[in-house]
Amino acid sequence: MTRLFILLAFLLLTFRGGISTVSAQESGNPAMPSEPVLTATLISGVAGTGDAPELPGGMEISLAPGWHTYWRTPGDSGLAPRFDWSSSQNVKEVRVQWPVPKRKEEAGLFVYAYDQDVMLPLVIIPEEPGKDVTLTANIQALVCLKICIPQNVTSTLVIPAGDAVPTSSQSRIDMARARVPVPADEQSTLRLETAVLGMEHIVFTAFSDEGFQGADIFIETNGMSLSSPPEILSDTSSPNRAIIRVNAPKGSDLTSSFLGSTLRATLVKGDKATEKEFYF
Repeated sequence: MTRLFILLAFLLLTFRGGISTVSAQESGNPAMPSEPVLTATLISGVAGTGDAPELPGGMEISLAPGWHTYWRTPGDSGLAPRFDWSSSQNVKEVRVQWPVPKRKEEAGLFVYAYDQDVMLPLVIIPEEPGKDVTLTANIQALVCLKICIPQNVTSTLVIPAGDAVPTSSQSRIDMARARVPVPADEQSTLRLETAVLGMEHIVFTAFSDEGFQGADIFIETNGMSLSSPPEILSDTSSPNRAIIRVNAPKGSDLTSSFLGSTLRATLVKGDKATEKEFYF
């Protein structure tokens, strides 16, 4: 009940224009932490803006031990982080990239989450290349342990005009970007090939040059959550191929829910990940 109440409060405050960190002193709940459990820091991959139309950056999200926050699609519960860049200067657009999450079970539900520090790579597009860029991010996120609490943090980064030489942070940004799912047409060693929609499940065919031991798949839709662990059946005659079945929640009819719509599937194997959209 505590968790549901805080989640509903988060939604209410978000739609009313903003949230603030809730402390133990404010709530009267001794289970609430007295310090923020999520911090975020913007970093740049270049020392200056140069004349590049796009600049590499990153958002380092640090979590207190045991706490987790959510991926771009949270799963059965939770909320994806939200970013407000409106206080930035000389910034036309910011594209956030999402390294693959972990599947976690919480209270009988399955979520897609980050349960340790994570770097989100950024592509920063200046309004006027070659001039100073001031990037300001207001981040609204839900973090959970035994309870869920909203966190609202702000970080600012200045990239001055000047030579766009790499910074010491560029290697960390590159490592995080390597964990971002690659579109299907750019990945040859790990592939989602076909998808068949049934009433009770979706079945995918897939290829992996390293087999499917430890593989996982994350499904994103505009409606029903399909976050339960998949069944992965390797082809005994060709271990590089498999059938992956994702079951619907009990009593659901996937055909009525998804005919005429698109879903995105992300296949993960080791340090590789690929994503593909399927239209039914």
